[in-house]
Amino acid sequence: MSALLGSPSPARPARLAHQPALFPEGWTAVLHHALRVLETRRELASLDERLLRDIGMTRAEAALEARRAPWDTQRQRG
Repeated sequence: MSALLGSPSPARPARLAHQPALFPEGWTAVLHHALRVLETRRELASLDERLLRDIGMTRAEAALEARRAPWDTQRQRG
């Protein structure tokens, strides 16, 4: 059965050897990404009407995007 799962590494039990790591890049990269998302959403919320119009967003759309959680990075379907 271990041949099907691949060879387990010391850091991962055999039952998980076939599954990809949840955060292969590490927690610091995940945290850095979340902080960057927060920063860019804060910047988006601070744009004036002219700049929002330039990127094709309304004030309401920018406010909605800025309120999203930092881990919610999936693109909204409209």
